[in-house]
Amino acid sequence: MKKFLFICLCLVMILSCFTGCEEQAEEVIIGENMTQYTIILAESAGKDLKQQAQALSNIINEHTGVKIPVKTDAEVAADSSAKEILLGQTNRPESAEVLKNAGTNGYAVKFTGTKLVITGTSDLVNADGVQWFIQNGLIGHSGYKGIQMDTTLEVNKSYTDVIIAENGVCNFSIVYSQHCDDNNGNPYYAETGYNKGGIDYEVKMATDIKDHLEKILGITVELKTDAEPATGPEILVGVTNRDAYNKFLANVGYVQYGYGYYDNAIVVAGYSTASNAMATKLFIEKLTANNGTVTLPLGEATLRNNSNWISSFPMYDGGIVRGTAEANNNELQYYITNTADTHFKAYCDKLEFNGYDLLMSNDIPDVLLSRTFTDGKRNIHVYFAYAENTTRLFVSDAAKVTLPTSGSSDYTKITDVQITQLQLDFATNAGGMGYCITLEDGSFIMIDSGSTNVAGKSANNDHVRIWNLLNKLNKREDGKIIIRAWIITHNHSDHNGVYNKFSEVYGNRVTIEAQYECVLPESIYYNSKNPGASAGRPHAIHAGMKLDMYGVEIEFLFTAEDIYPRTLRYFNNASTTFTVSANGTKFMVTGDICDQSSDIITKRYGNYLKSDIVQVAHHGNIGATSEFYDFVDPAVALWPTSANLMTALVDGVGNQRHFAVGYHLYKEMNVKEHYTNGEYTVTLNIGENGYELGKAQRYVVSTKDQYKDK
Repeated sequence: MKKFLFICLCLVMILSCFTGCEEQAEEVIIGENMTQYTIILAESAGKDLKQQAQALSNIINEHTGVKIPVKTDAEVAADSSAKEILLGQTNRPESAEVLKNAGTNGYAVKFTGTKLVITGTSDLVNADGVQWFIQNGLIGHSGYKGIQMDTTLEVNKSYTDVIIAENGVCNFSIVYSQHCDDNNGNPYYAETGYNKGGIDYEVKMATDIKDHLEKILGITVELKTDAEPATGPEILVGVTNRDAYNKFLANVGYVQYGYGYYDNAIVVAGYSTASNAMATKLFIEKLTANNGTVTLPLGEATLRNNSNWISSFPMYDGGIVRGTAEANNNELQYYITNTADTHFKAYCDKLEFNGYDLLMSNDIPDVLLSRTFTDGKRNIHVYFAYAENTTRLFVSDAAKVTLPTSGSSDYTKITDVQITQLQLDFATNAGGMGYCITLEDGSFIMIDSGSTNVAGKSANNDHVRIWNLLNKLNKREDGKIIIRAWIITHNHSDHNGVYNKFSEVYGNRVTIEAQYECVLPESIYYNSKNPGASAGRPHAIHAGMKLDMYGVEIEFLFTAEDIYPRTLRYFNNASTTFTVSANGTKFMVTGDICDQSSDIITKRYGNYLKSDIVQVAHHGNIGATSEFYDFVDPAVALWPTSANLMTALVDGVGNQRHFAVGYHLYKEMNVKEHYTNGEYTVTLNIGENGYELGKAQRYVVSTKDQYKDK
């Protein structure tokens, strides 16, 4: 059993069953209403305790709408009748009285008179006491109408001063998982010579602790994997095979991170790689040397909450939560296995019962069920994949994360849908990709854009070329260029570079309503060839989402979030994959997906991938698998590369995988038309009967501004 602060009726949950708020709307009041209180800090309180005081205030505000003040004991005069939450060694007599229960090293929590007192022997343990109360002393319910505190609680927690290093010797070795990549040279594509280097994030964390101790002590600290047996005290970083790790994790909530002391080992961890990183940072902050000695007061758990992640929402019933991962735009993903579509449907009913509105729905029979909800404060996107018997649940703060929306159904059709592959200016050994979808109301959807730099040469003018193209394709009587969404498949400069430049130069002359992108945190992409910076604040997209946009249907099949629990080793596998459909013609957009993402997509979707047009992945070079293309089975292939490079990729010369895939796509499959983008722009008209083979229009678009006066 383990306790979490998912502010629900149930505070105790079973790890193997992702339980949560009971389906009842009536208000349950136990204990004391917290909104009548003021949080009082000792004037000498340190940074950590101040942060926990604010965290407590924020949680109360989240569930009551009331922001209770945080004051110091110097700001508010003592009043025995005032309702106060006393944190740390304040000047109130109640603090001194309860402190006696904390012993020589620890903290105590007690409700006495009109005061809730949380106090201990140091700022660190005081902060731990507040976190313990947040986990164990609060009572909320599914209606989120209030929050109360349990006035019967009384607890004393003792700590042990653990000597980590002394007399020029570190008593602990630092341990990380043997399954991590600790080779500073990425072997993932060693067969192609494509070796960008790097180590897994958990290895970096362990190394950071080692480097910090060596810096403050001037000694050597042992670093090893858990493949080696424990021969003495250890600092365990992230997931390890030691029993101490499992004991620690049993006391940690999904949005928490920190460290604890079990079986002669210090465990530094959380439920996700991002949580592990925050735990490492917290642990390092506490490691200071005093005359060559590092001593740290340790209890079962020093925990903190990640304030970016939402913890209070109705929980999924059924299956096993195998882990969490930081997702798009600071969302948190819950990965649930051994579940079924019946669990998924029951959970959706539960969300609606608890006041969540359904925003999007998508059912692919026997393949995928997807729903997107919001209650105005929290967004929840959830989907069930039949082939995997898994559910992925994404939770975000509605005030911080914007979801995509379908377009209006009330519009006048003025043009056929068109798919245009952008001509881009690049050398034969470089690449770039961009597409323009003309919608029936004359507006556009843009997909990627190309690079602003030709390999080794000066900046190009492809942003001007896009401006000219949009004006050429524009059929609106008002002449306005409206881009409903600009979709970025992934953060590499040959995909988003021109978008950034176009926005800078022409942003005030066009309307870009939204940017769609899956933005990954560093903890996910660290060992995968780091991407460039994301532009703007994109809308959050997830697999399963389906949008209707003025005669076009966009269906997202895969984002980088779907790689979890695998490790992303090569950033191109993070490419968002989706289809654009109109009048029976389906266009498969792949970005730069490679074998890892191809395998996930083909196993999940199988024959559902069948499409008429495919964008060849990664410009034809180290891209999707032959199996993926067999399922897509396209009649038209759009190659975002030059004709010369395409020819080299499809002639069957070379023993590397991508040459075999190119040969298969070009010469073994029944693809009728192939178009490249180094020499011309090509537009495919999607009329009432879809795209007609042989009717594509090829033309050149100038890089000189032909619409200066517009």
